[in-house]
Amino acid sequence: MHDPVPDLMQLGYTPREAAFLYLAGTSSGFFLARQYARFVERRPGALIQQLIEKGQAYHHLIALDCGQRRHIYHLSSRTIYRLIGDEESQNRRVKGDQEIKTKLMVLDYVLDHLGKRFLCSTREKVSFFQNNMDLKGSLLPANSPGLLDPRPAPGGLFQDRFPILISRTDDPQQPKLTFTYFDHGTCTIKPFVRHLRVYQALFDELGEFQMEYVAVSSRNFEAAEQEFCRLFSIGAETTDLLPLGRDHFVRFIEAQDLLDRNDKRFSNAYLAVLQEGWRVYKRPEHEHLYKAWRRNTKEFAAELVKLCGITLTQGRLSLHLLHESYPVVGHRYKGRPISKLREAQFDTISGLRSTVG
Repeated sequence: MHDPVPDLMQLGYTPREAAFLYLAGTSSGFFLARQYARFVERRPGALIQQLIEKGQAYHHLIALDCGQRRHIYHLSSRTIYRLIGDEESQNRRVKGDQEIKTKLMVLDYVLDHLGKRFLCSTREKVSFFQNNMDLKGSLLPANSPGLLDPRPAPGGLFQDRFPILISRTDDPQQPKLTFTYFDHGTCTIKPFVRHLRVYQALFDELGEFQMEYVAVSSRNFEAAEQEFCRLFSIGAETTDLLPLGRDHFVRFIEAQDLLDRNDKRFSNAYLAVLQEGWRVYKRPEHEHLYKAWRRNTKEFAAELVKLCGITLTQGRLSLHLLHESYPVVGHRYKGRPISKLREAQFDTISGLRSTVG
């Protein structure tokens, strides 16, 4: 895999400056002074001043004035994005206030997981799922009306641009995927529900997945958990047709299949599941579901939803609270760079004394 950091160093940046610009460019496009200071594990000061001076002198970044001596730095140069392999990245374009805040949150989340592999760009995600996972493009989330792009381009994939964390497992062909959703401070979880539904086809194809809900406040955590469990239960809930729960019924039909085929893997544990199930799974619908399962897993999943209102997809939700603050940009931000470099030189506390916006 090509490493763009040496190419960025050829522009005049130090190794740690180039590494941070690569991280910011791929994940966010915007950053605060405190985020660079955290990356290099130093207090804000001369280091950020040196980076900003270089970036502005080379016309690679601009400083956006938020008022009260707070600034957001935007990596806007096409040259930088060409070197990191994503010349047409949306990160190089100036965004609205909420989207900028969300992008700053994304960078903080990535900094919380330094050393981990992320899929950030649409190109990376499409390539991974089509080439590595061998999934059809029709299964990928398209035209998502997420917070990051209320009016996405027609036919566009992964319009939300939230990063996907990839973790290694014992099976290199089946890595653990953690999808993310960023709540910048909304009063409703409706956008989160829309986001889940846009990803429904992909989640169903994966069968199991992990979702991390990232926010600056725990206000929506409980509601998000409840809605997520309603859509992607872990299988313990019961219905009239499945009084012992979905997972028990799946184990039952697996055991029944082993018995019907006289499979040598059939054991006393499977026999115990069968004996429990024979007492309750007597209706024609149970036989119908079993036949659907024998024919095709997707058909079984569809029939399970139709007859029981239960999805076969298993999802797990984790909650990630960012203990950071962000500049309030609405009252001063005009989408223009600050007029004097000197104003940026002393901006060593951006994001440290700001309030949550």
